[in-house]
Amino acid sequence: MRLLVICLFALLVVLSLLGSGTLNGVVGAPGGVPSSVTQWWGSLEPLARQYEVDPLLIAAVMMQESGGDPRARSWAGANGLMQVLDGPFEPNSNLESGIRILATNLKTFKNVRAALAAYNAGPGLSDADVASYPAQRFAGVRGAARQAGASLADFDKYYVYLPAETRKYVPAVMAYYERFSNGTATLSATGGPIRMPLDRFNWTPTFGKDIGNGQAAHSGEDLMAPCGTPVKAAFNGTIVYRGCLYGNCRDGGATNGATGHGLVVIEQFDANRYAVYAHLANYVTDRDVKAGDMVGTIGMTGWSLGCHLHYAIWNGSLDDLLKDTGKGWIDPKQYFPTAVLSQ
Repeated sequence: MRLLVICLFALLVVLSLLGSGTLNGVVGAPGGVPSSVTQWWGSLEPLARQYEVDPLLIAAVMMQESGGDPRARSWAGANGLMQVLDGPFEPNSNLESGIRILATNLKTFKNVRAALAAYNAGPGLSDADVASYPAQRFAGVRGAARQAGASLADFDKYYVYLPAETRKYVPAVMAYYERFSNGTATLSATGGPIRMPLDRFNWTPTFGKDIGNGQAAHSGEDLMAPCGTPVKAAFNGTIVYRGCLYGNCRDGGATNGATGHGLVVIEQFDANRYAVYAHLANYVTDRDVKAGDMVGTIGMTGWSLGCHLHYAIWNGSLDDLLKDTGKGWIDPKQYFPTAVLSQ
């Protein structure tokens, strides 16, 4: 009987730990990441915030590089959790070095896949340095771009000129990232997270279609939700415009004589890339924002037949966007998380 009581008590302890998320893991760590990586979450997450890199991307890099083994060492002399070349084995120092390198690559190349390629193959020499080291002209990411005669922004054009190992490395890391995020998150070109501007909504694709609003091709996607629903920034970026766009800001929609996009917030999230949140009732910020920060609420200003958010992406200058030259709208679905597209 005493043995039975002891066993039952032990079982209750285990169940309690499982329920609290503290067994084989760390409180606050994402559930889809292996425990070999989440054991380092207490050090990884603060560094991710410091360097403004998605922690799930860092976790994906660690998984590919070391699988979470702080003693890992490659044939090329890369050490530790993040496999830093000639780097320290001490976990915290190694994490800081690897995350700093990844963050630098993201800021330098402004493309996630190029940044990962640079992490594996090296960034390569700048044009100024090539003159002093001509033998390394075609090394690293910059070298591959030179060999292809392409700009650093055109990753797909020089991808084939990267080393074979790197061509396997980049999709492997991206596959880990997709798995860890369960298809609900992705990255912008500069490495920041991307999310939907609404937490809950109904949606039928309409981009490029004639929906009867006077435009031959609809410039965005309409996300249906009640008036007053919080609208959140889809990216890390800067609010560059708040006000009426292409008409009047009369409330009540088309039946009340309202025209255009109504009250809008425009967020710049990349070079020449802008997110437009339209038909708002109000806006709440005019500063730098992080993905998930509230920027306004759904209303019925502008040409609208019901409560919804018109969500659009512009590629071009802000001046051309405000004038609506009509040539810069791109399909916002390319920025939708995978889980939304699979619904």
